[in-house]
Formats: sequence, C-alpha cells, structure tokens
Amino acid sequence: MKYDKNKMIELYSQGETYDSIAKKLGCSKWTVDYNLNPKRKKNQNKYDKQKQKTDTLYFKRKRFLSVGKKVPFTLNELKNKIGNNPKCYISGEPIDLSNPNDYSLDHIIPISRGGKSSLDNLGIIKYDINQAKYNLTPEEFKLLCKRVLKQI
Repeated sequence: MKYDKNKMIELYSQGETYDSIAKKLGCSKWTVDYNLNPKRKKNQNKYDKQKQKTDTLYFKRKRFLSVGKKVPFTLNELKNKIGNNPKCYISGEPIDLSNPNDYSLDHIIPISRGGKSSLDNLGIIKYDINQAKYNLTPEEFKLLCKRVLKQI
C-alpha cells in the first residue's frame, strides 16, 4: 500500500510527531520514518541489496506479501514452514533455495479466487510449475494435468 508522502510532510511541518502521523494515516511509524528521513531510505536500500546477495527468500517473501489481503509473517516463520530441504508442494521435487530462478512462493488459493497473502496460503513451488498453474487451485491444476496426460 502506498501512503501519501506529501501528507506526511505537511503533517510533520505542522509539528506532528511520527507516532501521530502514523495514527492519522493508518500506517506504521517505520513507514513515516522511511518517507521523511532520507537516511532511512538510503540505509534500507543498502540493506535490501545486501540481503539480496545472501538470502533470496527475503525478496520472495516481500513480493508474496505485496499483493492481496495481507496476513504478515516473518522471514523466520517462512523458513520454519519450508524447512531445510524444501520440496515443491505440487510435484514433490527438491528446491534449491540458493537459485531464485528455481522456485516461487505460490498463493495456494490464488488471490483472484479469494486467497490471502498469508503463511497458511503459501506453498513453495518450482518456478515452471507455478507458471503453468497460473490462477488454478491445486486440485484444478492436477485435474487439468490428468486431462492432458490422457491425450498423450
């Protein structure tokens, strides 16, 4: 969700605190700080670049949470869910977490079908399988695969 940076600046110039701005705009104090403090944005970008090199799940989680109705979860909660030897929840194939092109974080029930961006609705999946699944539920996708296999 985007917040009105100009409104934040206006409120701050009127003497409002970060806490009161956050309450008035319905966002976190961190969001206000990020938008009003140039050092915060610079430091966050630096942190993001460093994280990208060391932890591909950091950005996959960030992207997963960027759509639909969000039920936030931490990176540690995500890591606990997928475990040390993650497998695709559709095919059972092993997933290489060090290769971000190998996998996706999938909305098991697609957002377009009423699913949420929550840990309960997250499945780790091979990238190509996720592309084929598109906005189908796992059951619908499996039925589609069976129909295709009958023709072979």
